[in-house]
Amino acid sequence: MRLRRASAIVMLSLLASAATASAECAWVLWNQTTSGWTRDPSLTPSAATKTQRECEIALQRTVATLASQSRNRTFNAETGFVATWAGTPPRPSGEEPMFVHSFSCLPDTIDPRGPKGK
Repeated sequence: MRLRRASAIVMLSLLASAATASAECAWVLWNQTTSGWTRDPSLTPSAATKTQRECEIALQRTVATLASQSRNRTFNAETGFVATWAGTPPRPSGEEPMFVHSFSCLPDTIDPRGPKGK
């Protein structure tokens, strides 16, 4: 019985410390840009914030700003998606956008580019 109680206390302590650590980390706004011609995406950090909520606000502002700079665009500030076209509507069916930007907020402990090589 004592062993179970001790195990439960240790487990709760670990969970509490993990929750505190994730709440204290910074957040990074990532921009994945794909060109309609190359299909080779580039992934770059766009901004850093103290909280997840601040990052989400930065994402919405960035999408709104980028979308307002292009007349021919499709965007969604909630999902962090912006696509821009070169031609004027109506566009031919299946025409690829010039650029597609996908924004996302991740904790600074996660690098979506993967591990760095030696």
